[in-house]
Amino acid sequence: MILAIDCSKGLNILIFKNKKIFFIKKYTNIKNISEILISKIDLAFKKIDISYKDLKKVIIINGPGSFTGIRSSITFAKMLGLSLSIPIYGFSKFEIINFLHNNNKKMSKKILLHINLNQFYQCIF
Repeated sequence: MILAIDCSKGLNILIFKNKKIFFIKKYTNIKNISEILISKIDLAFKKIDISYKDLKKVIIINGPGSFTGIRSSITFAKMLGLSLSIPIYGFSKFEIINFLHNNNKKMSKKILLHINLNQFYQCIF
C-alpha cells in the first residue's frame, strides 16, 4: 500500500496499490491540520482494514501551500519512514502538473497555481 498526503490546502488522503484506489478523502476548510492529521489517517486505515505495517511507501506534497500543514505531513511521513523502514517521496504540485502535462518536453511551460484568496504561485519549466 502507498499512502499519499497533501496538506498544502486542507487535507487530502489517498491510499492505493497497483493503480487501485482503496481510500480517498478530501477535507476542506480545516484548520489545525497538525492536530487532526494522525487521527484522520488512522480513521482511513480502519475504514479499509489495514495497518501501518502494510505501507510500502509514503508520498508527500511539499508545496506550495500551508507551511504548517506541509511541515506536519513531512514530519509524520519521516516518522513513518524511520519506524517502518519505508521510502518517503516528496513532490511539489508543480512537479505533478508538469509530469501530467508533459506532452512536449522541449516547450517551456509556466504553471500558475491559485492557493488562497490572494495567493498565487508560479513555476517555469
